[in-house]
Amino acid sequence: MNPVKGRANEMEKQIDLLKDKAMYDLKAKAHQLKANGVVGVDLDISTVTIGQISMLMLVASGTAVVIEE
Repeated sequence: MNPVKGRANEMEKQIDLLKDKAMYDLKAKAHQLKANGVVGVDLDISTVTIGQISMLMLVASGTAVVIEE
């Protein structure tokens, strides 16, 4: 087993979980605003390092809209 590839796969899984949570939160916030959609979604992932600790930070933004049915 390639240990680097194993860590990369684990990081990809963590990023996917972060994206899923961010999308869920965007939809929930839009619903609170009585919107039924979100457009212009932007997901930005950054690495934040403090001392010897590195963390991933994901910022999600979008515009809540009401789309007529």
